[in-house]
Amino acid sequence: MAIANFYQILGIADSADEGTIEKAAKAKLREIQAQLYHPDQNLRKRAEETRDLIFEARRILLCPELRAKYNQTLIPSKPQMIIRGAVVQKNETPSDLTKKKSVSSQTMVSLEYSVVLLLDTSGSMAGKKLEDAQVALVDFLEHLGTKSNEFGFVAFGEQLKLSNGLTRDMKSLKQGIYNLTASGGTPFMSGLKKAHEEVAKKGRARSVLVIATDGIPTDSPEEQILSYAKFIKDSGARIICVGIGRDVNEKFLRALASSPQDYYSAKVSIELTSVYREIAAGLAVKK
Repeated sequence: MAIANFYQILGIADSADEGTIEKAAKAKLREIQAQLYHPDQNLRKRAEETRDLIFEARRILLCPELRAKYNQTLIPSKPQMIIRGAVVQKNETPSDLTKKKSVSSQTMVSLEYSVVLLLDTSGSMAGKKLEDAQVALVDFLEHLGTKSNEFGFVAFGEQLKLSNGLTRDMKSLKQGIYNLTASGGTPFMSGLKKAHEEVAKKGRARSVLVIATDGIPTDSPEEQILSYAKFIKDSGARIICVGIGRDVNEKFLRALASSPQDYYSAKVSIELTSVYREIAAGLAVKK
């Protein structure tokens, strides 16, 4: 069976670095976005297959160990071996190995996370937006998996709803997410505090907060929220933000996120599943 050439799929050289891989994957996903919802079933199916290949390419190529094994299979004429996480050509010297080990030690491959999913359940999310978000969150859980990760959720709308700490019980997580309803304002600060103080702090691994919203905070000024978010990030947690629709303040959400790469946009809610799959792929690669 032919092996998919992920470098060709992404349009990059086999020597591409992480930044180039990330940029290329996002560009390819944008290219096929419209086709994913095309009325032609055959075209839509091909786009879905391409999307899955892009996600797999990103997962493999951003992990040093997986990339080394993949390269060895794809290009048998360039034998490689993995020594304590370093990708080493057979003719490399001990000094070359020392340098590579130093670089590879900076990237820790792991699936150990305490993930808190924060979802805006204000009135503007009612209907299809909430339905699409629920499907995307459940799909995210299934893609990232609960074998080595634990999850919780916080919904912030007319009422704050949160899981009882973090769990690996997929059934209870799904039930909690599908039971959510949308109404009221957007108490962003209250949701963020609940997520950090009552859910994330109970985690046994590095905290990752994934926040999705379609509007503007109604309970606190954005400056106060950013200040509190800085406190969370300074504690070692990572914040990933997802803007839903065209009414969000992207500048605020980008500042809230831990890095420019940690902000995602879903201009229409049906894009949320693809967005969350991309987030899951990134988390599955490195800690």
